[in-house]
Amino acid sequence: MSRILTLAWFITKDFFRSWQSFVPLALALTFYGIAFQYGATPAYFATVTPAAMIVIAIVSVLLLAGRFNRAATFPFIARLHQRSELLLAVVLTALALTLILSGLITGMALLQHKFTTPLTGREWLLLALIWPCLFLFASFFGLLLTNLASRGSSHIIVYALVAAFAAIYDYQFELTQAHQTFLLGLWQRILDPISITLTPFTSANLVQAALLVLGYALLCFIVADWLFARKDLVWSE
Repeated sequence: MSRILTLAWFITKDFFRSWQSFVPLALALTFYGIAFQYGATPAYFATVTPAAMIVIAIVSVLLLAGRFNRAATFPFIARLHQRSELLLAVVLTALALTLILSGLITGMALLQHKFTTPLTGREWLLLALIWPCLFLFASFFGLLLTNLASRGSSHIIVYALVAAFAAIYDYQFELTQAHQTFLLGLWQRILDPISITLTPFTSANLVQAALLVLGYALLCFIVADWLFARKDLVWSE
């Protein structure tokens, strides 16, 4: 664990020496300026904010991993005790950055009185427990989209799967009319835990959904670690 924390600190210092470190902050401030222009209800805040932060977490992972997907860093990676340490350090850095930006957005909304109705203590507690689960999943999922943890262009397959899920969402009515209930059922079964955790104030089975989201995160890490551990750094794609 100490090696992972040390590596995360090294990654953080290296990242903030680059102009890329302004990208997550710029995205967060842009989101705040658009989403909170006319105020927000607690339900709106609990749904829209983590959705935007999920995107920022994935972008952060792509930026952090991209800085290590260079031939100059491969000797450094080869000296690691386990390659999974680098993946965990990237995720830890992205998670910390996402949580800090979430706190910044929340603090700005509170200071500028953007909430139409104040959140209760129970609602703040739910968000404090649920949001890290979503951000952790987003960070681990982001690893599968990077060139760093890709073998044989496996990240292209992940992008294609994301596009396929988006297409199913867009064509729900057409699929229902065509009696393609299997695709819709599969899509809903996979995404239900994420949908439930994005609406924590009105959803039932919230604890079960959060545990499933963490299970998704673990599965993403296992796949990313398996791909990265067997990647040939000498003849990298």
